[in-house]
Amino acid sequence: MSRSYGIPLLGALAAIAIPCAAHAVISQQFFLSDTNKLYYVIVSNPSAGAFGSQVTSIMMTSGTGLPINETSNDPPDPVVTSLGTSLTGGILHFPPLSSIQRTELLTGFTSNTIENMGNPVDGVFDPHANNGDGLLTLPGGMRTVAFSGGGTEPISPITTATGAGVTFVPAAADTMVSRVIGSAHLTNVSTIVFPNPAGPPVVTSAGAMCVGGTGTLCDPANGVAVNPDCPGGTCSDFGGEVPGQNVTLDDTLMSRVGNPASQGAAVDGFFLPNMTAIIVFLVDDGAASFGLTADGFAVTGTCSETDLPCVMDLDCPPMETCSNGLAARDVVNTTGDIDNGQFRPTPTNTPSNTPTRTNTPTATPTATNTATATNTATNTATATRTAADTATATATNTQTNTATRTATSTATRTATATATRTVTATATRTPTNTAGPSNTPTATAGAVGICRTKGFWGTHSCPETVAGASFCEKSSSQNITQQVITAAGGSIMVCGKTLTDTHLNHQHSAEEALCVKVEGDQVLQLASQLTAAALNCVISGLPKTCLGSPIAGPFAFCNLACSFGMTSTVINGHRIDCVNAIDCANNGGTFNIATGSCSGGPTCSDNGAPCSDDDLSACENPDTATCVGAAGSCHNQPLCNRDLETPLCFEPPGPAGSSKQCKAARQNDCTIFSGAPPCAQ
Repeated sequence: MSRSYGIPLLGALAAIAIPCAAHAVISQQFFLSDTNKLYYVIVSNPSAGAFGSQVTSIMMTSGTGLPINETSNDPPDPVVTSLGTSLTGGILHFPPLSSIQRTELLTGFTSNTIENMGNPVDGVFDPHANNGDGLLTLPGGMRTVAFSGGGTEPISPITTATGAGVTFVPAAADTMVSRVIGSAHLTNVSTIVFPNPAGPPVVTSAGAMCVGGTGTLCDPANGVAVNPDCPGGTCSDFGGEVPGQNVTLDDTLMSRVGNPASQGAAVDGFFLPNMTAIIVFLVDDGAASFGLTADGFAVTGTCSETDLPCVMDLDCPPMETCSNGLAARDVVNTTGDIDNGQFRPTPTNTPSNTPTRTNTPTATPTATNTATATNTATNTATATRTAADTATATATNTQTNTATRTATSTATRTATATATRTVTATATRTPTNTAGPSNTPTATAGAVGICRTKGFWGTHSCPETVAGASFCEKSSSQNITQQVITAAGGSIMVCGKTLTDTHLNHQHSAEEALCVKVEGDQVLQLASQLTAAALNCVISGLPKTCLGSPIAGPFAFCNLACSFGMTSTVINGHRIDCVNAIDCANNGGTFNIATGSCSGGPTCSDNGAPCSDDDLSACENPDTATCVGAAGSCHNQPLCNRDLETPLCFEPPGPAGSSKQCKAARQNDCTIFSGAPPCAQ
């Protein structure tokens, strides 16, 4: 399936937070007691196409959880990757890993949702019970979970294996992995896995890797024969199963989950049949915030007698049922979920001048903690790109073709992986192995030193010959956009795509990124705003990633969100519209992350109402009004920076040299995402 954008992924979260269309989805809820005991509930919810979910990794972090769930790119790449990690922070109360506890895999439910509306039969959480440690009553009203172990369901450290057969949950282990998914380069990120057979060592499946050349990890979705992460080579080793594998983070679509060659009649992680099973993880307060993500694969069931894949009884031969057996538990898609929140602030004793003491809360930001379950997580996509590709795969990347199963089934299923690659984050501290936003993203996103809108950059490009020579539409025009790209080292990276020139009808053209229909696809709108922002950063003397600028956080998060087909992200607990945020900065305004409002930006020339180049609807007369930047704003600064390594000065900038080409770009079918064809190249 070709790369899609604009389709959310992940489940409940929705796991990244949205339900994965047409497949079973991992879903989660969390509850926080009065004394900061965190109860983390993981289930699988049904949708056409899968019988349940195989959870193969989780993350419970003190910062921001980050689910990685890859879209199918088959053909040519039949392998999909799913893992739970963190954008910031470390594992809660770690070391040791055994500080995190869990129940057994609990089965026999007719509903797996904690409604938390006061009726124990529907599931309810009491944050005050057990001296503030809380009590979780599961659906049905008879089974309970308590942090102290006083519930009906026993709890044990996650480093202890429990259950047998389909309820078996292996002992957990922590490990480090590296992957490239889209434009996200994850280098030695931490995840919690459930090896089977038990480790050590932990041997994970393999991500895609370069063959030949000087590269290491890659993503075939970025190109097989030519891939930016594989200089001189190809991205033709798709990864997947490896010898000795006991952890599955990468698996082949429509093959039995895991690696039968190394795991036999077993698989790592734990299986959650849709609607009927629940597992609860518990941990004590150990940080100001937390991020929770569970990730794995949507899978089929197995016909009870013939070992055929199934989703329902009708998929099996007569007299058989669709069961939770492993033999034909085939991978249909990736799935995951994410929640990020904050613990209650811990009071600190502040002595006064009198014998009495007053507990003064610390300055830790507070969350509005209620007994209500957070059952509707938000799909948030964000992350940072590593400064260099220095990852090394821990597993031997020799793919083993596992035993094939050729069975004839009366029901034909065509599995389509419709979820999009998704990552999420809300950001607190940037991991040491990535280059990204500052430690704490600011509450506002302001403009850089010099800024122009996407409309300016799109019309101040010029058509180019095959050899790269500019021939502007007007004799006194200049190709400002191309010169700034050249000053950036010859390329800028937007939405996972490398832009190098201003050619018409080329997928690597900044012109095709900048000139899109105003009323069109929102991902294309975001790509155009990010392209303008990158150019603004370069002319202002900043890196093309905008690091160190007032928009560093929003640019990094929104740029990665865009590469996964998303147009919103979460920063400091607030979900923002990326198009509005970056557009505000490009127009010289300041975007308030908490309120989603833009201030200090340009206004209509006839009535002073806020406006942008693309939206004059608030003006008294949109047909004649112009959008005027505020005095002293970056929008009014000279387009001149003589401090660059190659000094640039475009004063005066001259007339637009690519108005006709920009119009043609809006009308053609070529985009930076579409490939060739419809693009010429």
